[in-house]
Amino acid sequence: MPEKTYTQKSIAVLPFVNMSADADKEYFSDGITEEIINALAQIDGLKVTSRTSSFYFKGKDIQLKEIAKQLNVSVILEGSV
Repeated sequence: MPEKTYTQKSIAVLPFVNMSADADKEYFSDGITEEIINALAQIDGLKVTSRTSSFYFKGKDIQLKEIAKQLNVSVILEGSV
C-alpha cells in the first residue's frame, strides 16, 4: 500500500502549552494559538488546519508524525508560553 502523500504547503498549529504555574492562564496560550492560526490562514496557497481539528489533540500524547498524517498536513507547529 503506498504511503499517503501530504498536501503541499499545509500546516497545523497545535495548541500551545501553558507553562505558567497558574492553570487559569490557559486562555492565554489558547488565544496565542488561535491568533497564529488566523494569521496563517491569510496566506494565499497555504492550507491551515482548523482550530477545531488542531485542538482535538490538546493534551494528548500522540507523535507529531501521526498527527500530521491524521490532519493531512506537511508541517506541524507547536510551542509553549
